[in-house]
This record gives sequence, C-alpha cells and structure tokens, in this order.
Amino acid sequence: MKKLAFITAAVMGLSLCGCADSSDSSGADVLHGLFSQGSSESSSAEAPAKVDIAERVKDISLNFATDYYLRSADENTRTACKAIINSAQAGERSTDLDGLGLTEASLSDLVTLIVSCTPELASVNNEFSYTVGLDGKIKTCTLDLTYGKTQQEQMTSELITAADIIVGAAAELDDLSKLCSFHDALVRKCVYTDKAESPYTAYGCLVEGEAVCEGYSKAFLLLCQRAGIDCIPVFGITNEDGGTPHMWNKVRLDGEWYNVDVTWDDPVSNIGADFVRHDYLCVTDSKILIDHTFEDNDLMKYPAAEGEKYNFFRYSGLYIDDVSKADDILLAAIGQKVFLGEKYVQVMCSDKDIYDSVYSREFEGDADGNTRIFDILASAAYAAGGAFRSDTYSVSKNDSALTLTVILSY
Repeated sequence: MKKLAFITAAVMGLSLCGCADSSDSSGADVLHGLFSQGSSESSSAEAPAKVDIAERVKDISLNFATDYYLRSADENTRTACKAIINSAQAGERSTDLDGLGLTEASLSDLVTLIVSCTPELASVNNEFSYTVGLDGKIKTCTLDLTYGKTQQEQMTSELITAADIIVGAAAELDDLSKLCSFHDALVRKCVYTDKAESPYTAYGCLVEGEAVCEGYSKAFLLLCQRAGIDCIPVFGITNEDGGTPHMWNKVRLDGEWYNVDVTWDDPVSNIGADFVRHDYLCVTDSKILIDHTFEDNDLMKYPAAEGEKYNFFRYSGLYIDDVSKADDILLAAIGQKVFLGEKYVQVMCSDKDIYDSVYSREFEGDADGNTRIFDILASAAYAAGGAFRSDTYSVSKNDSALTLTVILSY
C-alpha cells in the first residue's frame, strides 16, 4: 500500500492561529482580542462591514461540493467562503471578514473546506494567518498563496484543458462508466509521489502527472464537477501502520452515495505497471471502513454511503455472492478481457467467507491438487481460439477489498 502524505488546513491553521498579519494595521486589535477579557467592538461598527462584504460577493456561485458542505451553515459563513474564494481567484492574499463573527476554529474549518473543494485554485494551499478584533472574532484572513495571479491563471487554464480532454472522451457514457473512465485515466496518467512540484493539487495530478492522495482526490473532484456528477472530497486516515492521513471522494448516483478512492486503486505492486484495479470504485462505507477511517469537522459532515447498485463489480457482473456462481462469473470475465486484449481479470466477493471459499475452490485445489481455474482457463482459451495460454496464470489477492485478480499469459 502507498504511504500517503496529507496536511489538512485545520492542522496548519491551528499552528498559525496566533499570528497576526504583519501587513495589517490593526495590530492593537489583535493584542486586545488575544489578551483582554470579554472586550468587544460595538455592533454598530460591525454591521456596515458585514453588509458590504455580503453585497460584494452576492453574485458568486459555489460549486456543488462547497455548497453541499455549507448547506447547514449560516449565511455569514457562506459569505466568508465566497469572499475568500473571490480573493484567491483575484490573486489577493488578504480577505476582509470583519463583522461576520467567525472564530479561529470556524475559520480553520472553512479554509480546509475551500482548499479541498476548489481544485481549480492551484495557488491556494493549507497555510493561512488572521487578525482578530476587540470581540475576539476574525477581522481578516490571509492566505499563503503559492503562486501569483498570472501564474495561477496559466495553471488553471492548463488544468481545465487537461480535465476537459478526459471528460470529453467520456461524454457519451453513462455516469458510472464516466466515473470508471475518470478513475482509470488518473491511475494511468499519475504517479504517486510527494517529491513532485505540486503534489497536493489537481494540477500536479492532471498536468504534471505526479501527486499524492490529495492531488488524486482533487483531480477526480474536478473531473466530476466538469461532467456534472455530484462529488465531494473526504478526509480520513488509513487503518495501517498506526494510521496515515488520507483523502478520497464520495459520489452520488441516482440519489445514493458511494466511496471512490483513486489513490488506493493506483497500485504499487509487482503485478505490472499497466495494472488498474477497481477495488475502491463506488463502494459502501462498510466496505471502505475495513481499511479507512473518516475524520470530519464542524463544516464537513459526510453523507452515509450505502448504495450498492453502482458498485463497479456488481454493475459489471464481476461480483460473487454465491460460491456456486464463481465458475461462470470467472469464465465470462476472462472471455471479456481476452476479447479486449487485456490480461488482468478482477472479481469481488460479497464477504470474507465467500472470498475464502472462492479462493480455496478455484485456486488452491482439491486433495489431488486439481484446481478449477485450469478448467475455466481451458474453456475460455478454446472459445477464444487459443488467444492466450491456459496452462499458466498468476493470482493476486486483496484481503481488505475482498478482490481476486487473475493475470493471464499471452
């Protein structure tokens, strides 16, 4: 499994939250806000600022992911979100939030949301500082933009062009097939590494071809946004080696939510560089919680993902929930892959008992060492006119995802 690197805005925000922006003229307000007891500015002074900010951003629309997470937020938080995004798009670091009543914690959560939900803003990273007023509420937020406005505009243009090529190629497909196309394109295009120029961005994944989980997740989000498919980013940890920060996505198809983890489907293995697996393409919470853990915050609350209809394996006829059906499903799957000239055949099992039984029945053999897989391979090879070798194969297991991968030999 990959070792995944990810820094949330919440963590960075807390590490910087005591810092006043040195370029701001309200340093006295910062000191009063941090050290006075109960002091506040008058409400009459705050009201005009609030109205002015809201008026400036009233025509700004939020994308689906941002709007989804702010569906229960108050209007001031939505206004603050629009204001920060508007500043970032204009290449401006500092945003006036005076009078909106944000606290240190709520600002940190809001920056986390913005960084994860606006993949087209490659210059917005997880670092920020802020100033507070006499009442202890946020007056300004200053982002540490990675790039200037001109470079950001150029990168955004390149990013959207790269995304639209992938989206355009899948334009005639149904939504699940589009998701599969996006998923496979990212796996084939991107190499997992934290040594890249922009590893935490959609730009790093889609344009530079190098990223970590955050970049994969943002790139997948952008593709879904461009295709009009409901998608949101998800934060959590992986349940191995004491837990590693991780980021993936949830998508909504026909009103039901599913998990998609493109990063973990981009395998680091000796199977082959061209191998694309689909272990985490449209799976339920119960499935992904086998090796993932969700971590939300006050703004980002994740919907339950209980949909099963559009799980990749179910929808593709590659799902084994009855051991007696394993032969037929494997035979059909192998025949399909041979027809397409592909060598990797994947199936998923419904639970651990089915998984263990299928593996034992098909690949371990009986007391005499006879394995059913050779009969299946022989039947498939005969039907395909001997297009591949039926006397040899390899098999790979994923005990967490409950998938089996048969590698054919041509």
